[in-house]
Amino acid sequence: MRRALIVGIDEYPRSPLRGCVNDATEISRLLKTHQDGAPNFDCQILTSPPFAVTRAILKGKIEDY
Repeated sequence: MRRALIVGIDEYPRSPLRGCVNDATEISRLLKTHQDGAPNFDCQILTSPPFAVTRAILKGKIEDY
């Protein structure tokens, strides 16, 4: 099965954004299965909030996943 690490970050210290976490969640939903319901991607989502997404965390997730 193919894998996808999907990252959505709303909480930036200087310029917070809106919608990135929602977009990541929706992309994950779309990638998980084909239109016929067959499995497509094994998706792992990393979002801020609730986690502080740092370079080290991203690197670790990429290496482990």
